[in-house]
Amino acid sequence: MSRRKPADPRFEAIIKRFMDVIRGVLGDKAVAVVAFGSRAWGGYRDGSDYDILLLHRCSEDEAVEAAAEAAFTVSTELSIPIEPVTMSIYRFLGLDSELARTCMDKGIIYFFDGGRPYRGVALDLLSLAEEYLDMARALYERGMVRGVIDMAYNAIELAINPKAELGVEDAKAVMETAEAILKAVRSRLSR
Repeated sequence: MSRRKPADPRFEAIIKRFMDVIRGVLGDKAVAVVAFGSRAWGGYRDGSDYDILLLHRCSEDEAVEAAAEAAFTVSTELSIPIEPVTMSIYRFLGLDSELARTCMDKGIIYFFDGGRPYRGVALDLLSLAEEYLDMARALYERGMVRGVIDMAYNAIELAINPKAELGVEDAKAVMETAEAILKAVRSRLSR
């Protein structure tokens, strides 16, 4: 849960229930929900709705359907109006809209996986890195050296992205790999 508290004391319980429904529908494709609007920031009235942004790693249609289901379920159970909005985590992190910028600045964010917001993004990038590595292997079998280097470089760049939460041992392995590459290139150039 978020460290900041919404202005409306009921909002956290509503968020928790909304997240429970979303988790059941989307599983690990749900990244976070963001409480925003007057119920989160203050100035709300009795009839104000609860604005909830669902951040996801799936198709927009799938996210909209899940958010609508969660909003309907929670609205019906608690007799409250909920206004769900959906956005991919990639668009949100790119601050690609006014809503994303406002929610990043003032929103109250609740992560599904205990505060590791980039884990899913890192896994997606790792999968893409593995595809690049597979392409590098295929090019190697055909003797296409430049293509191998380009694909392997892309794989490495994607795998060691900042969202991968790499540790000291990981950094050491990357450094040792870089040293081996530099040594090989230096040896080749000195012939």
